[in-house]
Amino acid sequence: MALSTDEVNALEKKLNSLLKDGIWETILMTLAVTGAATNQHLIQATRLGRDKLRRTLEKMSEAAIGMPPLFLDKGQGIRRAGERGSASRLFMLGESGAALCRKLGVPGAHACKLDRERAITHALGILDVHLLARGYDLGVVSDSNIRYNGESFIRPDNVVNLDTGMQIILESEQDADSDYINRMVTSLNHKQAFFCSEASAGFSPVVRILIDLPDGETYRKTLYAWAKALEVCSESAGEVLSFKLAAMRLGDFIAEPDWSLEPDMTRWVDVARMEPEARKLTRSSLAELAHGVPEFETYQKRLILAAQLQHIYEICDFRGWRFPDREFLLLIRDIYSASHNENRTPFQRCWIPNESLFLLDQYLRIQPELRAVVDSTIHSDSRRIHWNQSTALHRMQVVVDAFLEYHGLQADGPLSAYPFTPDYAARGPRRFSVAVEINDPYILWNPEIGRCPDRKDIQFFEKSLAWVLSSLFSASHYLGYKKPPFW
Repeated sequence: MALSTDEVNALEKKLNSLLKDGIWETILMTLAVTGAATNQHLIQATRLGRDKLRRTLEKMSEAAIGMPPLFLDKGQGIRRAGERGSASRLFMLGESGAALCRKLGVPGAHACKLDRERAITHALGILDVHLLARGYDLGVVSDSNIRYNGESFIRPDNVVNLDTGMQIILESEQDADSDYINRMVTSLNHKQAFFCSEASAGFSPVVRILIDLPDGETYRKTLYAWAKALEVCSESAGEVLSFKLAAMRLGDFIAEPDWSLEPDMTRWVDVARMEPEARKLTRSSLAELAHGVPEFETYQKRLILAAQLQHIYEICDFRGWRFPDREFLLLIRDIYSASHNENRTPFQRCWIPNESLFLLDQYLRIQPELRAVVDSTIHSDSRRIHWNQSTALHRMQVVVDAFLEYHGLQADGPLSAYPFTPDYAARGPRRFSVAVEINDPYILWNPEIGRCPDRKDIQFFEKSLAWVLSSLFSASHYLGYKKPPFW
């Protein structure tokens, strides 16, 4: 419900009568930066003690009785990566709070609609840096467009104005793997175009990324994913990039900020030089590997697939699947996301998923023992069986079991995988399929981060494994072995 001008004015007057020194403005303007803030952020911004902040928030809520809320108290809902103890208390900007912020000079203020943990955590990471810059009396603009070459723009998480008049770009990031390379490359392409334009004249050519992770394997994998994306961007541009990428853990930056125009590279990681610690074999360069990738829409698309294939090589070389490993599920997600990601247009989603099929085929070729298990299990005694729906579903279950068993997993329990045929009343294609259900999210628990994926991410994992298992039957002609006898 939108507030009228009279209602906004009356609410402002009531708040001023209840709270002195504009403290309510500070709270709302802090929430308006990204739409969300934790209890600790509000303490940092207002310099109030915990109890006094609580009483202040109660008075603000009382002032808005009968109107849309100034803010929403989401309770103990968000645990930051590596955070110990109780999860941070989360607040979000409400309709009335947004209306007051617009009157106070933030024209784009709106009620926070973030509902996914990853998006909320990203917003909190942006606010971490915003408040830190303000604490050092530095000008900072968060989550705002910078235009170049007419209508093109980039939207950095934070742009900090230094005392010299120059500006630096700081991006807030979280854990990422090769399935995020598409998004990373898109972001880096835009930055390359920006730093080639006249609009970049007042900016440091070093883009800083602050990764909200504790030190560990997940952090190193995230750095390496960014290194792959940077290599794709550089190779597809055919020239030296006009900017550099430096990375640091967000916690390290908060403990000791580096606002230098030229960052101290003894503390930052030069992403272009990042290599995986586990690499033992020398692989072809990304450009060489891309020449073995089938033709796709663009050369950059081939490079992205080459980077994802490189990741598969490295995982299979140095891990093996003789014991159950969460990395297997992450790899299956990477294969699926190559063709099934949010960046694809509706028309592209109608296409045959060639990118995913290519990576699945390569995965099976890298592991000939797995490929032989799948092929032999599908066709075992096939000529002596009278095929009907029941025998076909049973054979599919045996193949699913064999595939998962190779990776140290079973198809019944917290992770459930089973074949089915659609109900006769159901709309859509009628063919044998495989369903996957993750019945316990702790299957995907990452101890370094200290949290599980949210429900939407879990559903994507389920779709990923279901697609791979179904493709063993429906896409056998793309994977180099004979069609199942019951297909």
